[in-house]
Amino acid sequence: MGLLQVVKDKEIHEYIQDGKKISEKQIRTFNDILNREELLGNVPLSVEVTDSTVSPFSDRLIVMLFHSLNSIDITLIGHALSVSLRTDLVAYYEKYIIEILLYATKGFKIMVDRGWMQEPPGAPDRRKLEGLV
Repeated sequence: MGLLQVVKDKEIHEYIQDGKKISEKQIRTFNDILNREELLGNVPLSVEVTDSTVSPFSDRLIVMLFHSLNSIDITLIGHALSVSLRTDLVAYYEKYIIEILLYATKGFKIMVDRGWMQEPPGAPDRRKLEGLV
């Protein structure tokens, strides 16, 4: 929420909004499961966000932070997927890994388009090189 208040770039703002929606969906999903199975007590969550509209970070640093957090999230959910014995949770893990990968691709594209990161080399198009296309 705090970053949404301070980022002025429309594309980055929309990217952060998309990430917020994905995070809220994950929190709802897993909190519902914990509540349904009576594993979650009344844990108050209080997070304060100031009303500042002045960014303490550059847009580049913010997008890079999200890129790092996406990598961490995929790693942690992948680990949970590998050790889970519950098929209901496995389905959620798989769904969220795919969603995060697609989201991370958007962030990577933002960084490449702005020259903040280089696009990694891809495989050559052999059909094009052979003159078949």
